[in-house]
Amino acid sequence: MSRIVDNVVVFGGGAWGTALAKTISQNVEQVFIYLRDPELINEINQKHTNYAKLGSVDLPKNIIAIDNFKSIKCVSIGIIAIPVKALEQLFENINMEIKLDNLVICAKGIENRTLNFPSQICEKFFPNTNIAVLSGPNFAKEIAQQKFAKTLIVSKNETLLKELKIILDTSYFKTEVSTDVMGVEICGAVKNVIAIALGIAKGLNLGENFISALFVFALNELERLVKSLGGNVATIYSLAGLGDLLLTSYSLTSRNTNFGFNIAINKQKLNLNEVVVEGYYTSKSIYEIAKSFGIEMPICKYVYEVLYLDREINEIVKVI
Repeated sequence: MSRIVDNVVVFGGGAWGTALAKTISQNVEQVFIYLRDPELINEINQKHTNYAKLGSVDLPKNIIAIDNFKSIKCVSIGIIAIPVKALEQLFENINMEIKLDNLVICAKGIENRTLNFPSQICEKFFPNTNIAVLSGPNFAKEIAQQKFAKTLIVSKNETLLKELKIILDTSYFKTEVSTDVMGVEICGAVKNVIAIALGIAKGLNLGENFISALFVFALNELERLVKSLGGNVATIYSLAGLGDLLLTSYSLTSRNTNFGFNIAINKQKLNLNEVVVEGYYTSKSIYEIAKSFGIEMPICKYVYEVLYLDREINEIVKVI
């Protein structure tokens, strides 16, 4: 195999990070997965599996799990596959340890304290690093099982986009490209909040008619936010916008949709220490942004008030 880049490091040993590592391993000589769990590190390096996240899927032997950068001084491409709320801590820990030339963000959300999107957090810690965002209708287990899928990679740096297409494209995983970073990040963040609302609607058994109407009004909210924050409205109808939202809306495989469904069924929230639900945290950030800009986002506001202010869940019928 000819070397395209010196190395790729995936930050995060979850399902998505591991699935991307498996995909990339076909096109580069060595892929590192950076994580802190010693048992998982041993499993990946010795058994070549991540059973808890991907079942019995075999991982190529050129994937190596690490918990330090002693053997790596400079990363050609780093892929961020951890929750938004953990980004700042990760970057604070690694900022002095390693040089990052190019970063690809897979995290979807908005940081609660600063209201920054993932790319803005990256820019703060790595101002001289080229940044891209990857987003699309992609369930990690299907990618790991090599079922056909497409995704969108977005960056202001055209050279980086070309390089990413080379290392990401395989026979089963194909990429489209865009330069609308803000639009893609807005879609990725709002999608998770809307997914919770859709899950609640499913759990309340409100029917397909209502869910379809809710979906349309969700697109309207998304368009208002994209316009207000300077994104390209056309991005809403891309793989990272409508594509991702459609995948989420019809499947309880989505953690956010399943989270909303369980709120409706069990009348209580899941244990957020056991599962990462980005929409839970993002709903607060979107509520604050919408209030600041005077943007009408009744569905997102409803989700925020259900999660943080104990609003009656049956009032979802009032938001459209």
